Amino acid sequence: MHPPRKGEPVFEEPWQGRAFALAILSSRVASGGVNPDAFRHALERLDRAAYLDDGYFGRWINAATLMLTESAVLAPSAIDARALRAEPRAAVGGGRGRIR
Repeated sequence: MHPPRKGEPVFEEPWQGRAFALAILSSRVASGGVNPDAFRHALERLDRAAYLDDGYFGRWINAATLMLTESAVLAPSAIDARALRAEPRAAVGGGRGRIR
């Protein structure tokens, strides 16, 4: 690893930056402020598939989703409906729709 070079992107892919922003925002909304301990606790409570199968940033999105649904900011049905709508785009974009 090297220190970031001038003009080098912070994240390899744009969706990774969005996942990072979602993690910070979900912590802030669900906990009343940025709370790294609450976010870490959400990560630790993910089921095996949500933790291991979706990769590093997918894990962040899963934890953000958990925090937002547990705090009743989002309904689980709204998450499911959005994921279903995103699936066709995943095939076109070459990635997984639920983490883009």
